[in-house]
Amino acid sequence: MSEPVAFPRGKRKSATSAKEDTHHPSKKHAVSASTSAETIEKDFLFGSSAASDLADVGRSKRGNSSSQHQQYDMSPTVVSQLPLGGGAVLPAMVTSSGKRIPPKIELLSFSKLAKGTKVLGVIREVTPEYAVVSLPTMLTGFVRRTDENDPPLTRVLPPANTVMAFSIISTTTQEVSKKDKTNNPNASVKKRRIELSPWPVHVNAGVNIEEFLKSTETNANDGAMMAVRGKIISVEDHGCIVDLGGIASGRQAFLKFENVDGEYDVVDDEGNEDDDNDDEDDDAIMVDTDGAATKRLLHPGRIYDFCILPSSTSQSILQVSLPSKESLTKLRSSPSMAPTISSLQPGMLTEVQVEAYAKNGICVSFMKGVYRGALDEDHLGGHRGVDDGKKKHLDKESGDPSMWWKNVFKGEHAKFTARIIAVDTSTKIVRFSINHHILALNGEYATFPHSVGTVIKNAQVIRVDAGIGALLALPSSEDTEEPYLDERRKLDKELSNNLLSNSDYRDASKVNTAYVHISKSMDNPDSDDKKGKKKSSNNNRTPDALFARHFSINTRVKALRILSTSNLVDGIASCATAKSIVDAHVLTHADIVPGKIYKDVPVVQLLDSGGVLVDLGIGTKGIIPATHLFDKASHGSLDAGGDLMISGYRQKIRQQKYKVGNKITVRCLTVDPAARQCVLTAKKTLLANDIDDPIVDYPVDHDRVAAGFLSKVDDTGLTVTFYNNVHGRVSSRSLAAELGVEDPIQNYNVGDAIAARVVSCERRRNRSTYDGDALYYYQLKLSLKTVGDKIDKSSSLSQESDGSAVPFAAGSIVMPKRMKVLQIVNCHSRDDGTFFSGYAVLSIKSKSFTGLPPSAGDSIECKLPFDQLLDSYELSNPPIELEKIGHKMLTVGKRIEAEGVILTIPNGVDSLPVVGLRPTLIKAIKMASSEDSPVICPSLKSNLFIGKYVCGYVTRIDERFGAFVRFLDGLTGLIPKLKKGLNENLFGTIFCKVTALDITSSPPKILLKKVTESEASKPTKRTGSKGSGVGQIQVGVVVGDVKVVDINFARAKVYIVGNDSSKLRARIHVTMANSLETTTKLSKKEKQFKEEHKIGKSHPFYNWKVGDVIPGVRCVSTDTRDGIAYVELSNRVESGLPAVVTEPSHLPPGSILSAIVTSVSKSSSNHGIWVQVCPGVSGFIPALEVSEDPDVLNDLATKCKVGSRITCCVMEQTGHNKLPISHNPHKDDHDSTKEDHKALFLSVLLVPGGVSENKESGYKPTKPQRADIVVGRINKKSTMQGPPSLMLNLRGGLIGRCCITELTDENEWTNMPFGRVIDVKTKAQERNKQQQVVSDSDADHENDDDKSLESDCETDDR
Repeated sequence: MSEPVAFPRGKRKSATSAKEDTHHPSKKHAVSASTSAETIEKDFLFGSSAASDLADVGRSKRGNSSSQHQQYDMSPTVVSQLPLGGGAVLPAMVTSSGKRIPPKIELLSFSKLAKGTKVLGVIREVTPEYAVVSLPTMLTGFVRRTDENDPPLTRVLPPANTVMAFSIISTTTQEVSKKDKTNNPNASVKKRRIELSPWPVHVNAGVNIEEFLKSTETNANDGAMMAVRGKIISVEDHGCIVDLGGIASGRQAFLKFENVDGEYDVVDDEGNEDDDNDDEDDDAIMVDTDGAATKRLLHPGRIYDFCILPSSTSQSILQVSLPSKESLTKLRSSPSMAPTISSLQPGMLTEVQVEAYAKNGICVSFMKGVYRGALDEDHLGGHRGVDDGKKKHLDKESGDPSMWWKNVFKGEHAKFTARIIAVDTSTKIVRFSINHHILALNGEYATFPHSVGTVIKNAQVIRVDAGIGALLALPSSEDTEEPYLDERRKLDKELSNNLLSNSDYRDASKVNTAYVHISKSMDNPDSDDKKGKKKSSNNNRTPDALFARHFSINTRVKALRILSTSNLVDGIASCATAKSIVDAHVLTHADIVPGKIYKDVPVVQLLDSGGVLVDLGIGTKGIIPATHLFDKASHGSLDAGGDLMISGYRQKIRQQKYKVGNKITVRCLTVDPAARQCVLTAKKTLLANDIDDPIVDYPVDHDRVAAGFLSKVDDTGLTVTFYNNVHGRVSSRSLAAELGVEDPIQNYNVGDAIAARVVSCERRRNRSTYDGDALYYYQLKLSLKTVGDKIDKSSSLSQESDGSAVPFAAGSIVMPKRMKVLQIVNCHSRDDGTFFSGYAVLSIKSKSFTGLPPSAGDSIECKLPFDQLLDSYELSNPPIELEKIGHKMLTVGKRIEAEGVILTIPNGVDSLPVVGLRPTLIKAIKMASSEDSPVICPSLKSNLFIGKYVCGYVTRIDERFGAFVRFLDGLTGLIPKLKKGLNENLFGTIFCKVTALDITSSPPKILLKKVTESEASKPTKRTGSKGSGVGQIQVGVVVGDVKVVDINFARAKVYIVGNDSSKLRARIHVTMANSLETTTKLSKKEKQFKEEHKIGKSHPFYNWKVGDVIPGVRCVSTDTRDGIAYVELSNRVESGLPAVVTEPSHLPPGSILSAIVTSVSKSSSNHGIWVQVCPGVSGFIPALEVSEDPDVLNDLATKCKVGSRITCCVMEQTGHNKLPISHNPHKDDHDSTKEDHKALFLSVLLVPGGVSENKESGYKPTKPQRADIVVGRINKKSTMQGPPSLMLNLRGGLIGRCCITELTDENEWTNMPFGRVIDVKTKAQERNKQQQVVSDSDADHENDDDKSLESDCETDDR
């Protein structure tokens, strides 16, 4: 073993002198043998390269190697000019008595680290803005997101527990003020911070890849690779462009996807500007649920350690690979080259040879003895354990039992493989580690058998760092299973270290350690001065002499407490041995448990607000509010002032019981670890109840009785809070019914301790948020009746109802004196002007109803709004008079003398049934029970039709629409403002007539017209025995047989057989007709008549003749004008009545209709089918909404014949749906509407069950996606985009472009410049055949701008 060599100073010898000394080995010869003054201007130790000379030396002995890790001889053929152990190692000394003191490796403390130092770190935490990294010597570094335009660090760094190299960019020390009222209010504390950089420009600084490429050219079969840091710049079709930080001499590096080892995922970076939650989701793809890495993400900004693949130095593109963690773990530097010291990188795996044993580690050499480094004892893979009085590790020379490594790293183990963890070029510091998790590059292997907060006894001091702290060996049991033992054995064998075969090393590797800092080693009580007074110190630092006396080598520590397990590089836990810390209840706010009782907690301070501040341990403070010092809240005044009321007597008790220094018992109410806030209670009731099982979370079991405190008291009830903010409500109605409490404010105070019983705990949907965590909440209902007999719901429900019981449903009449007022809630107005009517909560006995749900009790609670008391009101805006009326008519505790009616039965569990007292409405409901009643109060289940008289009340008046009229079960109709709906009285009872009805929607849409009570109540006139009166014909009623008197394309006039009334007009519209099942042949004259009126075989009237009798027709609509009844009839036998509306707006998007084709339009603006939906309402189906078959679209006139019936769906009106005004040329006296209307926009493809149905995007075509096959209509009038191209009209008004190079065979196209020419004359003749002949709508509605025959030749569907 060579002795330490001094670092060379001065000039070097010339090459001539070097030759003279070739036969005399010396350190001078070593210098001349490794360098050439003619070719190298600088010493390679300072950054220049002598790789070619060193390669020749190593190559001479490579032939005798048998494996990759032994490809060159590590014998010191070149004596290093570095000091023993590299930089920061104190040399060996000999004392005056002749005793030799071994070298000492200085720790990589904060002062040793400087800008440019490269260290190996383990990532502990990654957030979008910063990352926390564990560094050697139990230090911590930080990576910051420097610019908001930079990608979040979650998209840059790999996940936690990844081991990778970092470069230190700054080390700062700041003095921050720490407020300490007890000792020094302005004491300053030094905060040290290490800023790290993972970027290639810093990590790769000094790396020279040219020498590596030259060596690979010389040794083509070497197979070596070089690891460097890289950042993905962009993702291309076949790989990624990688930035190496400028070390590639201007060349770009490229990563082929085939060179990625393991699974990967290419992430689209278009959403890089999204919020940070998306970035965190990306990382979730990388890590499986058990924490194991599954895929690596490839996207711009992500950094990895890449490998330089062997290639020629003349290539412009540098090929790299992305190795897996397993491959990177075994990667060694090229044996044919020796990098400069600036090229040494943390993470490099190399073979080292022991040169000397240091007092706290090993000094080694590597790279054929050119370089020197050191391994301190924390990175030898083990520690000296607890000796139990047996000094088996005692060193014979020094007598130091801690130098156990001298018995291990000798002989065959003097050479082993280690990984570099720190490199500092300026100070020549090179440090290694053979800790298992460092060799494996996996932070998860840094195991800590004891969790934070664990108290361990009988640990032993195995190292003392004077003035800093001590390393303690933790006792272990022989039965304890060693974690990751198989992985350690496998890696030890693969690296050929075979250290685990040594029994001493195997025992040392099992030892777990913890480090105690001097500041947490023992409590430092104030000492007495000469006068006997306590001297206060400004800090808690233990004197060095006192620490050395209590923590000497082999000293046993009675108890310690684990404080942290975040030192992932060293694998050493942080602990404290001070009694105050070991015995502390908690270490941080994160250790505080809501509902837990903490005893002997010292009082720190009495607050001016009346509260008390206590210390739960190690400076973890908690506050006891003044309301939690006593069980009952008091009424008085705080002597020291303040808003909180504490009586003078209680103030005196507070001063005595909660004196500073007194130890008390408290219980945690709530804790917020992030804000470091904790609220405690000292109430005796809370300390004595629910000790083992407090209520700290939802859900809560029913009928459970627990102690809590009142956190809110108002006229609606009480809020009882338990622990961890779990709270529930006791309603004022419950207090009145169970305890007879009329006013909760007079009986209870905030802060009172109280016992409550859980009535129900229900999970509800939070409709105000879409956050996953807050999407649901729990509603806790409580009762203060904690004792007594439980209600037997089964027996109460089984009680027989009296004879006046009515069904529990809307429209049921409640008898007088059955409703009792429990509570009155006043009216309320919000700041935005919204007015909420007051109401009374009523109680009705359950025996008054039938069909109650099983959960009903003895009584049912209902709500009686103030606007349901009278038939009419005289109100202002807002209607504040309602509150006065409600208090005048209703009294809490009194029964209501009048009859009531149930208006609504809500579905929600929270809502109450609504009742009303309107006399007129109740009278109408009673009369509606008879069949002869002309007026009803409809509900959602009523068979409503046009012309029916209804009774309801005005619930709202909107200036935009009119008056909204409410009926039973929430059914609502509208009196339009054009029908003087704005003139109605708010909340007034009203009689109306149904003028329009849309039953296709749910609930149905109803248009109303106000009528007088006399008009609505007028009985229906009846005729004689023939029963043929006009008034008997109602919607939905089968009128019998009718006889056809006249036919045209749009309608058939008929008269009802047996009804000779001159005041009745009846017809069957084409949309309401079905073909007759008859085989009678038409005469020649009849066929000529059909042809003149264009009634083809597909038309419903084709086999109808004048004089035919149509059996079993039904009435679908009635209207009376000028004393004449106009009746629309239908012989369609489908279930339900055909839809009859007067306005297209009555048919909302999504309505499914059956329509009659009236014409086919081929115009360039409106290409499609015109249809008739019902009398007076027409629609248009664009050609692209008819079918997805181009053959059908190019021959619509044949495929969709005029007069045929087609099923379609109403589409949403968009900016592209611009249709002309529809016109009806066949109007007769049946049509009351004189003005024209807009046509409906319809679609066949959106009918449910169709191939193009897409309900998720509404009732309109969806935008095509990539790879979708679509049908388009050629539009040569549209301006070409990127000519030459073909412009297409797509569904939904979208425009498509087809490049001319993407067209199929040109011979298959017509009307194209390079296609076949179509015969214009033939096309014109075809057009004449497809002209509209007759329609229920005017032909002008097609807007056919056929200015020339050529226009018909300009479009085609494909």
